[in-house]
Amino acid sequence: MPEDIPEPTQEGAVHVTYETLEDLVQRFHDHTQAISVYRIQVIEGVQKEQGHRIIRVESVVTALTKRVTSWNGITGGLEAPRVLRVRELTNFSAACH
Repeated sequence: MPEDIPEPTQEGAVHVTYETLEDLVQRFHDHTQAISVYRIQVIEGVQKEQGHRIIRVESVVTALTKRVTSWNGITGGLEAPRVLRVRELTNFSAACH
């Protein structure tokens, strides 16, 4: 038996054993609390990183949308006659049937 734990026959052994158990329970509690705090910190870190990724993706989508819009403005004038011609041909073929 370790020296810091008194023999059960010694006076005060029950009190010392209770204090030892209380200390063990407290250390276990502190350890489990530390694990929970660490898990929360990890989860918050992951969520923060995901938030940054979402913001970066939104920025890229916004930039691409602006580029596509500007391309449509540039090419819209070139495509319009083609679209009109296709519509004319479609309407003509529908009228023939």
